[in-house]
Amino acid sequence: MEYERDTSFVTKKHLRYNHIKSVGLNVQDIVVFLDHEQGVKDRLGTQGYQAHSVLTISEITETLHQAGRIDQAQYGALAES
Repeated sequence: MEYERDTSFVTKKHLRYNHIKSVGLNVQDIVVFLDHEQGVKDRLGTQGYQAHSVLTISEITETLHQAGRIDQAQYGALAES
């Protein structure tokens, strides 16, 4: 279910890109704030875009764990998802 929502998000954004392209702009790089590390950057790469992320979910998870904000069980559950 999560994958379907993610795919639809990329599809909707791609439709907006077609509008941008129609007015003569060329998008080569896309910046995402939070990369959930579920393959979106790879899919964008196959479409010719260079994707950049500000943060990844694993970076956030690691930081929270090191700071003692989440316990080992929570860390493990987040690392598996």
